[in-house]
Amino acid sequence: MTSLAELKSIEQQRLADERTAVMRAEELRIQALVDAERQAREASERKVREDREAQLAIERARVDAEREARLRVEAAEQAERARQQLALEQERQAQELELRRAEVAKKRPTWMVAVTGLALALAAVLVVFTVKAVAATGESEQAKQKSDLIAQQAERDAEDMRTQLDKLDGDLKTLDGNLAVALDRVAKAQSQAEAKAAGEEVKRLANQKRESQRLAAEIRRKREHDERIRGVKVDKDCEGQAVCKKAFK
Repeated sequence: MTSLAELKSIEQQRLADERTAVMRAEELRIQALVDAERQAREASERKVREDREAQLAIERARVDAEREARLRVEAAEQAERARQQLALEQERQAQELELRRAEVAKKRPTWMVAVTGLALALAAVLVVFTVKAVAATGESEQAKQKSDLIAQQAERDAEDMRTQLDKLDGDLKTLDGNLAVALDRVAKAQSQAEAKAAGEEVKRLANQKRESQRLAAEIRRKREHDERIRGVKVDKDCEGQAVCKKAFK
């Protein structure tokens, strides 16, 4: 039979085994909690890291996209500047061509001075012709008055032509000055807009100058027409003289 001591020893061993099992279970539970907390912490840290990496990737993509967009804009701006520079150069060449044409047209017509002198000479000749006709024929007072009226009208016509030609001459001088200023603006233009505006001013002034020259030419043609109609005869003593000297005797 088993002794009492052996039974006690068996009971004590069982109790010790139970305590050991309980302690082991508690250790396993605690270890499981620690492992769970560690895994949760690692998962959280991993998520934070992944979120940060994703944010960095998004930021890098945004920076790359902005850089590419900036490069495209800079390339477009450079192309536009090149296009504008080319257009400006073409405009400059066109204005230089217009400048050369305007320089040729700037020379004042020399016939204007001759027309003025001829108009004054014509007036003097008409006066002399009228006076001599009245003195030679001894016509009546009515005929003399008529001759005086003809002479006065001739003087007025000649004076009108001289006044008109003087005004046109002054206008041409003013246009020459304005045209020189406009041409200088073309040469000093810093942008396409400035060159275009100066070019338009050059064209406008050149058109005005051509119009003034046309009006002067019309006056000359009218004078020649009037001469042909009147059929003026110059006294032989006045031939070869710009102003008949006999008119002042």
